[in-house]
Amino acid sequence: AGSAGGPPAATWINLGLWAAPSQGYAGACRAMASAVGAAAELGAKDRVLDVGCGCGDSLALWRSDFHVASVLGVNVTATEVDLARQRCAGMANVEVEHAEA
Repeated sequence: AGSAGGPPAATWINLGLWAAPSQGYAGACRAMASAVGAAAELGAKDRVLDVGCGCGDSLALWRSDFHVASVLGVNVTATEVDLARQRCAGMANVEVEHAEA
């Protein structure tokens, strides 16, 4: 779990971008989300839709590191939606919905 009152610990759910085995799973997942943001040339005018957003790690990264205008995450698993909402709590223009695509 995260620090008291803070977001839960990172719970990445992607295949990762493995530059080096020593980076570990969380590092590889973060690298993948960053690479997606860079490849899409995300910026302040962009709105992101992430279908299958998992626990919200990518949502938080794109909002904080790429300063996108807004992020909408959709996920089918209620537990993951709850974690994503906790992780992104307090972030402006981030929404997480429980739905099927």
